[in-house]
Amino acid sequence: LQMNIPQTTPFKTALIIGATGAIGQAFCNQLIDQGCKNLYRAARNTENLPSQDSLNRMQSVYIEDISFDLTNAQSIKGLISSLPSEIDLVVIATGWLHDITEKQGNLHAKEVVSFEPEKTFKSLHPDHLNKSMNINFLGPTLILKELLIHLPHRKHKTIFAVMSARVGSISDNKMGGWHSYRSSKAALNMMIKNFSIELKRVRSKCLVVALQPGTTNSALSRPFQKFIKPEQLQTPTYSVEHLLKVLVSLNEESSGELIDFEGNVITP
Repeated sequence: LQMNIPQTTPFKTALIIGATGAIGQAFCNQLIDQGCKNLYRAARNTENLPSQDSLNRMQSVYIEDISFDLTNAQSIKGLISSLPSEIDLVVIATGWLHDITEKQGNLHAKEVVSFEPEKTFKSLHPDHLNKSMNINFLGPTLILKELLIHLPHRKHKTIFAVMSARVGSISDNKMGGWHSYRSSKAALNMMIKNFSIELKRVRSKCLVVALQPGTTNSALSRPFQKFIKPEQLQTPTYSVEHLLKVLVSLNEESSGELIDFEGNVITP
């Protein structure tokens, strides 16, 4: 991709799903700073979202917060039905890798683990497989389905961007492990490809892509940051600045691809 640096965003109306996460919050901040006029923030617990006053920062932005459950099909339908009929950008910034937490929020305290990524197939457990598939694959898939039904996608161009992962690429997998996460992201990447093919058949103006945000400083990556070189760990702001450049640069041929934050297409 030939990536352009957006000074003002072409995305005047945007929906960020998973807006309490590090990537979701960074998208909200960047879009408002670049001139987004209507921002819809969706999350399980909207009380955990930054205050609307802190986001506006002297900008005139309409912000609406919507509570929903990613694992509940009826809740997803309720979320989509409350949206306007024209949206320029949808970002699904949800994801699940582990349940590792730090005791009492102390960085030096012992980690409490109810589930960590599997290093061997001997660790596979139905509950962990189901949770990973529900959050990383089923939830985003049903959101895309309902959005494409709800929006007049043959008239108004909308970009649907779903946070995925390089580890969901079968051809790129050289190390194995992380079975539930890899498999759920691989399924997500395939479904996005399927959506893109069907949209092209009906001559839709919508584009759907999977994005790889790089190794970002977030709750998802925090337990594994000791294995990451400092120069390889990005801030959420840095990741999203580059992801927005990718989104602005998309064309019709981009639909269905898995693209990293530098604009490189990752082979599935």
